[in-house]
Formats: sequence, C-alpha cells, structure tokens
Amino acid sequence: MRRISHRDTKVSSDHVKLRIPGEKGSYQNELRYKLYTAGFDQMKAAFDGGYYIECVSICESMITDRLNAYVQYLLHNDEKQFISQSLHNSLLNFGSATKEKDVRDPEFSEIYKNIENWIPQRNTAVHNFVIVDSNSITDDLDKRYKDLKLAAINGMNLIREVMSYTQKRTKIPNL
Repeated sequence: MRRISHRDTKVSSDHVKLRIPGEKGSYQNELRYKLYTAGFDQMKAAFDGGYYIECVSICESMITDRLNAYVQYLLHNDEKQFISQSLHNSLLNFGSATKEKDVRDPEFSEIYKNIENWIPQRNTAVHNFVIVDSNSITDDLDKRYKDLKLAAINGMNLIREVMSYTQKRTKIPNL
C-alpha cells in the first residue's frame, strides 16, 4: 500500500474548515486580539489558581493557532491549504510547509523539537491525570501535580517562543 505524503492532505483554499486568514482591520483580527488577551489573562489566572490542565489547554490552543497562522502565511498564494484541528497535526503542517517553501533556518529545528517534546507533557496533563498504567503506577498525586505544573510552565514558555518565531518570519515579504 502506497504511503500518502503529508503534503497530499491539503484541501481547496475555500474549504469551510480552514482557519480564516487575518486581514488588517478585519473583524477576525479584532476578535483574535480579544481572544488572545482573554486567553493570556485566563492562562495566568488558571496557573495562579493551580488549574494547570486549563493552563496547558489554553497554551495548546494558542500554539496551534500560531502554527496555523504561519503555515497559512507561507501558503497564502497556493490553491490548496492545510486543515489543522490539533497541535500534532499543526506541527506536521508546519514541517511540510516550511520544507515546501524552503524557509527552514537553524531556529526551525529547535522550535520544532521544543513543540514535539512538549506534546507528550500536554497529553499526559490533559488525558492521563487519573490514568494508572505501567508507566504511571509509581506516580502519586504529588508527582502528578508537579508534572501538571511543569507542563503548564513549559507551555507558557513555549507559546511565547512560538509567537516570537512566527512573528519574526511574517514580517518578511510574502513568498
């Protein structure tokens, strides 16, 4: 059976599930600004209150959106775009689009690796807090809370890193 390349998962640029692109002064840009402002406020409140799973979830949403925005920026003139509804899928899209457009630089590998390394922390925080399996049998409640907090801290650092990375690259002329 032939393996499908990730780039072959693109859809028509008018597909209903695609992220609505940003446009200067647009409703969607105003809405995104409000959502990001509220998201950062909620992330901080969740972290300060010890609600680390909520904090991690907001980080994931923001990282996913920033990756999607950058991929969309890279492919804006293309007939086909990537749909993304998960962080893992966004990371694959990010890898494919940067390779396709030949815009990888030394920071690409580092940011890709950092996101890739955070995904298991995110998965454990969001999906496995109460799961007891052979990997977590010795993780007591205190250990699980420490892991949640670390995933939140790493996620908050990562969103800032991703935002900085994508912001720097979208200030260059469109490809």
